[in-house]
Amino acid sequence: MSSDVQGGLGYLVGQLSQRVRRLYEAELAPFRLNMPQYATLTYLAAAPGGLPAAEIARRLHLTPQAVSLLAARLEAAGHVTRAEPTTGRSQPLLLTEAGRDQLVAARGAIVQAEAEAFAPLGANDREALRRLLAACLAPDASGPGPGE
Repeated sequence: MSSDVQGGLGYLVGQLSQRVRRLYEAELAPFRLNMPQYATLTYLAAAPGGLPAAEIARRLHLTPQAVSLLAARLEAAGHVTRAEPTTGRSQPLLLTEAGRDQLVAARGAIVQAEAEAFAPLGANDREALRRLLAACLAPDASGPGPGE
């Protein structure tokens, strides 16, 4: 691999993404959650009426089949339940009280993982990085933004 590739922004962002994901997964393991499951619980916590699996798939950039498996695992763990469909065949996923408790418990793990991942940066640099990444992920940048 040439140094041009290794020093490129895309390469560095990809490497950082892999590192952050490994840290998150390690911190979430004691809670028997992975990142997509944690993100699903987070999205459901912000949606009192629940969310259809298709919406979760869109937000997580996963296939509907992957979300179906993810939802089945969260349901088996008692973290989500399926609401009665209001229209069509879609059964929105709802966060259970156990799921909310698990989310609250796991939030500290995410904070710890993020602190470890970005420890080399000071508070101002972390905030600058957050703004720069958000600008790159904005819907009008070069495609869908985060959660879109």
